[in-house]
Amino acid sequence: MPPESNVRTVLNSAAPGALIDVWGTGLGAVSGDEAGAPLPGDLSGVDVQVLVGGRQATIVYRGRSGCCAGLDIVRFATPESVDGCYVPVVVVVDGVSSNFTTLPVSQSGAACSSGSGGFTAAELEAAQRNGGLKVGTVSLARTSISFSGPFPSQTFEIKTDIAFASFWNFNLTQLVQSQGFADISTIGACTVFQIEGANTQSVDPIVPPGLDAGPSLTLTGPMGTKQIQRLAVGNYSASLSSSFPSLLTAGPKALAAASVNQSLPGFLEPGTYTVSGPGGNDVGPFTVSLDIPEPLNWTNRDTITSVPRSSNLTITWAGGGQNGTVRIFGTSVVDEGETASGAVFFCREQVSAGSFSVPSAVLSSLPASGMQDGIPFGILGVGVISDGTRFNASGIDLGSLSHNDLTLKPVAFQ
Repeated sequence: MPPESNVRTVLNSAAPGALIDVWGTGLGAVSGDEAGAPLPGDLSGVDVQVLVGGRQATIVYRGRSGCCAGLDIVRFATPESVDGCYVPVVVVVDGVSSNFTTLPVSQSGAACSSGSGGFTAAELEAAQRNGGLKVGTVSLARTSISFSGPFPSQTFEIKTDIAFASFWNFNLTQLVQSQGFADISTIGACTVFQIEGANTQSVDPIVPPGLDAGPSLTLTGPMGTKQIQRLAVGNYSASLSSSFPSLLTAGPKALAAASVNQSLPGFLEPGTYTVSGPGGNDVGPFTVSLDIPEPLNWTNRDTITSVPRSSNLTITWAGGGQNGTVRIFGTSVVDEGETASGAVFFCREQVSAGSFSVPSAVLSSLPASGMQDGIPFGILGVGVISDGTRFNASGIDLGSLSHNDLTLKPVAFQ
């Protein structure tokens, strides 16, 4: 049975069982001379796996295409147990992982549902009728990183709290081509992005026009009130608090006396937070609230100092509330600054699961970490991202407020 010929998008997703073709190179040699004509045929002796949302797909064909010498096709059936607009897909040949891509999957085979603060199938269908989707996202984020101090048996933790918001006007083409503004990975699976240069963050290449939601947004919580200032049309940001300056000004005697710097409160402590916008030229006034729970406890953090890329990595945790999913993050580069190159992975799992194993197919996609002065150019992180609280405002079709809390530590990916 041949695959359906149309390209899958968020508006035209794959139903479970649909046959999908992945095109690429590297399956291996064929018997014969391809100089005269391509030599299609199943290379059944080659060890090939296709992982779709972390699930192994049934392979129907792996071999040369009928069109071109050296160009391969892997044809697989979409697993029954996956769903989402950005389901990660990777091909593993003889233990070597390809680049990661995504596949939209839904039970209907029509518009998909992104989930976790993203768009629903109904909202995508409305976007198709209207020619686009206007989106507002607000995020409250804490990042904590621990490191050894200058004196024996010292461990310090730096907490940085920020708030940022974006208001976008996607046309239909931009919406289809975007990597997704909320759904980085499917629950129970991971995805990998290649990175290079001084900016080691994964960046969506699709940048739609911004929408004006006013000169600033107001954030109110148990620790007081902050303004989230407009940086450009549709782009808002605020640095809420950081424990780093206190370390810089502590002085040598205070540093020598300190043991663990984990008691300094930040702005985003557990409690209820409200974000309000006054309205602007494009987006009307709004008010939305969410609760930040007690932070997740990464229970095996201290036992992980290096990560072999050839085997699975198990992460364990406790707590973290119930409204959200656990995000596991890792990045490794071979250098830093303008010449940096490497990869970053994201995984997601239900909070209630308590553990997750990052597959070797993901870890092997990262390079071995570079090193300088004994510090590796690798970071591993674990935290919770909330499901997102919806809000309504004139001028946008979808509004969402979310919170994430990520604990990082330097590690060497080997």
